[in-house]
Amino acid sequence: MRRFVSGLALLLAFLAGTAALTSYVADQLLLDQSRAGELLGRALGQDDLRQELLTRAVPGYDRLPAAVRSRVDAAADSPATRKALESVQVGADGSVSLSGLRSQVVRELRANGQSAIAGRVAGATGSAEVSVPSRYLDRLTEARDLSHRIWTVGGLVAGALLLVALVVSPRLRTVRSVGITVLLACGASALLFRLLPSVVRSASNDPLVVAGAEVLRSEWSGVVSTLLPVAVVGAALIVIGLFGGRSRR
Repeated sequence: MRRFVSGLALLLAFLAGTAALTSYVADQLLLDQSRAGELLGRALGQDDLRQELLTRAVPGYDRLPAAVRSRVDAAADSPATRKALESVQVGADGSVSLSGLRSQVVRELRANGQSAIAGRVAGATGSAEVSVPSRYLDRLTEARDLSHRIWTVGGLVAGALLLVALVVSPRLRTVRSVGITVLLACGASALLFRLLPSVVRSASNDPLVVAGAEVLRSEWSGVVSTLLPVAVVGAALIVIGLFGGRSRR
């Protein structure tokens, strides 16, 4: 009976731990407030969001002739412009300065021989202090709050279940099993992040969702480094279980 209870606790701990670790990594690498600019920069390639941001960054953008607007769009979609947008900081209230985006668009236009259009954009009046479209900000805020709840509650539940397994079956074999459970949770979380970008890109065309998938794809080393300390703890528990078992013999 004790072995069954211990095994069930370890199984539930694996599930809770995987959810907690996955949410924690997403919270750190994707949903952190400081990464909002990077998400917007990645999403700039999506027509809908690009037009919304340029309408805010370039007063009168929506009234530009179609030929002029297409050149501004092309300049905004350049790697250098996306990089400029990635560096912006989004405040808690959604305010963000897009002056860097406007300036980079002007530079890209001039570099491509579009000085007249560049002058028109540079001379646009109006503040570049704007707000991120509310539906995107709300979605980011909700995702950030949800991920925080999952990793905090999931981590506490996983820790409690691992403790239950050790109390019910206080043996070195259980210590080793706890370590294996921790490692498996890390592996499952890493696998999810490895597969998720491809799945997301094929299942959704939402600008922020697609941008998030691209960020995760480029942050694989960050995923590994974030999970590494937990994996080291799991490996240490396995070694303790093995070493202790041999010393008792």
